[in-house]
Amino acid sequence: MGDSVQIEVKGKKFFLKGNHDKGYINRVEKYINERIEEVEKAGGPVDSSNLMVLVALNLVADCLKKEDEIENLLKTVENNSTRLINIIDTCI
Repeated sequence: MGDSVQIEVKGKKFFLKGNHDKGYINRVEKYINERIEEVEKAGGPVDSSNLMVLVALNLVADCLKKEDEIENLLKTVENNSTRLINIIDTCI
């Protein structure tokens, strides 16, 4: 499964196993800590379990938004491809 890599989230150490390189793991660590800080600043003091639920909800919302963006991009590419194929067919 890969090497174990230590990260720190909100002052707590975690060990992750996987096949991702150190740079990727560092990006994950930085991103999650930034999101925690954003939620803390926006909502005031919250106990740690509620904080993690709020962060998880924000991350899921981000993922779903990205999925929608990807779906829209794929539709655009498909529509443009179809349009270009039709143009090429009329030229032949």
